[in-house]
Amino acid sequence: SVDIKDKKSAGFGFKSITDKSGFSLNVTFEGGYMIHNNSTKMKVLMLYFSGTGNTRWVIQKLGNRLYKRGHSVMSHFIDYRTDISDIDINTSDILVIAYPIYASKAPELLCDILRKLPIAVNMPVVYISTAGYMVGDVNISTHKLIANKGYRMLVAAGFIMGNNLHLPKLCPLRVTSTKKMKKRLHTASGKIDRIVMKMENNMPYREGGGAISKIYGDAQRLVNLSHVNVGFYTDDSCVKCAWCVNHCP
Repeated sequence: SVDIKDKKSAGFGFKSITDKSGFSLNVTFEGGYMIHNNSTKMKVLMLYFSGTGNTRWVIQKLGNRLYKRGHSVMSHFIDYRTDISDIDINTSDILVIAYPIYASKAPELLCDILRKLPIAVNMPVVYISTAGYMVGDVNISTHKLIANKGYRMLVAAGFIMGNNLHLPKLCPLRVTSTKKMKKRLHTASGKIDRIVMKMENNMPYREGGGAISKIYGDAQRLVNLSHVNVGFYTDDSCVKCAWCVNHCP
């Protein structure tokens, strides 16, 4: 298997990707990592945001599977510091966009990045979204941001991972148990293999296009959780710098 480890060098954060023999495959900096195999078939670019690790787990598994099958993978973690102009989109063969679901929406910081993507020429896109309970039509909805810029949806897939939302006023449900999480990760691992097959064979696969998914997604987006008091608050130690407001995903 491929092991991804965080390291530091000259003040820059980077990740070393190493196989079992200890051979370093490649490194990049500033939150990205690259997996490279000399028998390259596809150049895959991954843009992802992960708030608590669910989406990151899927992206790392997908990157490892692609590497083992001879593909080159560049991954970029998206946050408020990301400058999309620093990322060369059009030299890739396929784009992967991955994110957690917030009230049937992609995180706003990721949406901002998508709006700034350059014009492409029939670029295939793989959408991966993670949720605690239901995915809905979020990938279909998110694709509308770039559908008219030369990007075509190839795969739209959702992963039911762990529920990490535990706010009494919004979601009083319990965090996913370890036993249930193991089963979900096993299921997710098999689904990743199927996505790799779809990518390699340019086979369209789209979840969330049905009526139930659309109704569920529209209902959640209509509520708009940005106007709901979900129980967050500050105390007297707050200096009112607004960092949390400006950088909230």
